[in-house]
Amino acid sequence: MLSTFNDRSYRLFFANSLFSDIGHIVFVFTQGWLTLHITDSALWVGVVGGAYGVGILLFSVLGGVLADRLNRKWLLAGAQVAEGAVGLALAGLVAADIVALWHMVLGSVLFGAATSVRLPTRHTLILDLVGRNRLLKGTAASFTSMQVANIAGPLIAGLVLKSVDPAFAYVVVVGAAVIAISSISTITYRKAEREEKRAPLRDMRDGLRYVLKTPAIRALLLLAVVVEAFAWSHEWLLPVVAEDVLRIGPDGLGYMMSIAAAGAVAGTLVISSVKEFERRGRFLIIAVGTFAVLLAGFSFSRWFPVSALLLALAYGAAVAYETVLSTIIQTSVPQGMRGRVLSLQTATWGLTGIGGFMMGAVATALSVPLAISIGAGVVLLNALRLIPIASRFDKKEPDASAVVTTQVKTTL
Repeated sequence: MLSTFNDRSYRLFFANSLFSDIGHIVFVFTQGWLTLHITDSALWVGVVGGAYGVGILLFSVLGGVLADRLNRKWLLAGAQVAEGAVGLALAGLVAADIVALWHMVLGSVLFGAATSVRLPTRHTLILDLVGRNRLLKGTAASFTSMQVANIAGPLIAGLVLKSVDPAFAYVVVVGAAVIAISSISTITYRKAEREEKRAPLRDMRDGLRYVLKTPAIRALLLLAVVVEAFAWSHEWLLPVVAEDVLRIGPDGLGYMMSIAAAGAVAGTLVISSVKEFERRGRFLIIAVGTFAVLLAGFSFSRWFPVSALLLALAYGAAVAYETVLSTIIQTSVPQGMRGRVLSLQTATWGLTGIGGFMMGAVATALSVPLAISIGAGVVLLNALRLIPIASRFDKKEPDASAVVTTQVKTTL
């Protein structure tokens, strides 16, 4: 993984990803905590999470089309400008003490829309920067930035929310966006020429048709749908877990999430040290199943040290799954389809927020632990269902093996 940092552009890309992820995590953390204190309702925390998911779902396919058609560096910067603008607006509303629930919902939708463009653009850039032969390491390094941000972001958000006005948490979001944009502005990368430029709607239709007609990719995206909707959606309930179950406050929530992220970093370092392996499908399913089992264990813990440990182990398994999933998708689709297919993967991430709404409803009707454990059980059953077809995920499309150094131009 360290070899990817020999390239200056990748180092700047990593810095962009790191600060962008910090801003994203602080935003999500603050949205959940502030909504809980405005409404005192797990349901409304889930609704705000659902609004974020709606923003991602509505614009993710368009984001993939843009990633395949436009200059990816400036598209990424533009998405981060939009995220910073949302943070700035909410900072002003909170500072003026006029923030209302509908502001939180609208802010989540707009932030999700910007994220739906940022993420597929970012992931498509990885292959452009490192090439196919180092894609696993490049992807692992990118996920490392996410997990380092997952350590720093909750600590920052928790301490800010405990110590000063919540408006300053949104100021952190703005500052992170500014640093991210300045980092990406000077990178160069090599991008394959598009064979032809066609109507965006046709590009969107072709991307959807490709996924529906390719069994392995279709199965991978369906797996991602289940994991995002029923497992990762637990993140929106973590403020409720901290407040009502563990009773550790915002700073305690920050510590727990940071410890969990440290587990994810460890998982990333392990997977990045592994050479390319053949039985990727089997590894993927084992990682998903492990994530589900550990998440179920976390849901029933009432003691902070045990909860933090189980969440750290769960996130370690989850990041291994995410890294391998992204690598399989990128090496299994034609060069010209990467942005659109990755945008559909991004669309599944929108289900984390929508699943948060579902989790909030179940938590209100039953309990938070039961809501999380039921979701984990659904993910485990789905992983077991995929065992007979695991070998499908080991195959690579011949067209996907084309290296980005053929028919290239330097993009500034």
